[in-house]
Amino acid sequence: MKLFKNCPENYRKECDNCPLLKQCVKKKIKRKLLRFFRAHRQNFILTAVTIISFIVAIAIIYKNFDAIEAKATQNEKTVVKEEAFISKDSTEKKEVFISKDTTENKEVLVKKESVKQKVAVVKHTKKSNKKSNQTHKIAKSNLKKVKTAETKTPKKTNNSSLEISELDKKNMEKVVYAEARGEGFEGQIAVAAVILNRYEFYDRKKSITKLVTAPYQFADISNITQEMLDEYPDCKKAVEEALNGNDPTEREFPEGARYFYEPNLVEGHQKEIREGIRVLKIGNHCFHNDFNE
Repeated sequence: MKLFKNCPENYRKECDNCPLLKQCVKKKIKRKLLRFFRAHRQNFILTAVTIISFIVAIAIIYKNFDAIEAKATQNEKTVVKEEAFISKDSTEKKEVFISKDTTENKEVLVKKESVKQKVAVVKHTKKSNKKSNQTHKIAKSNLKKVKTAETKTPKKTNNSSLEISELDKKNMEKVVYAEARGEGFEGQIAVAAVILNRYEFYDRKKSITKLVTAPYQFADISNITQEMLDEYPDCKKAVEEALNGNDPTEREFPEGARYFYEPNLVEGHQKEIREGIRVLKIGNHCFHNDFNE
């Protein structure tokens, strides 16, 4: 064992039996530790600063995390409020639309009742005139027929008055399917009648097939199959009714309507040229003859 400094001479050779051994060992360990700490003092300081910085950073992150969580909760509440407001606004708009549509339907019903009353009065007047002066009524009726023949094209009454082929009938059925398969039976008949009215008014030299397949006249029927038509047999019945002279649009237009449209699907120029014109609403379609050119 290496001897310590200042060791008594009596014990220099036998440290194991020296009564000062423990004190010497403690002093030597203390000195080595002091030398070690002095040599690595900067490293200890850096380590302590790093640990303190790490603890401070964790504290800041934890505090910011609480703030972010509180902000996220507040944003969720704001989104819920906005969704509730949008839902409420949409409900109010739907109620306004339903109210408006109900009002329009009531107006149409009132108009129909008014027309029926007028028709009843006219019938009653005709019956009275017939009893009192039948000769005068016949002459007046003949005169009216002559004027009607001069001012407008005669209406069809059955298949024999028009050259309607089976292909024409089938294409009419396809147009009714494409335009009005979701409408009531009266609305389907009205669409079929519009085809015949337009055919008679413009050019009877062309076939109905050329008319319904011309661009921008009616909906595209090129992809409609017989299986699709079989699912809606009322389309074929509506065409037969129209060919037999049934035209619901004559309630408003004596010569029959030549055009129709669905108000919710019309926009831009097509909407402008139809503003303020006289129309007859049947189901979701408006039937008319005039345009604001």
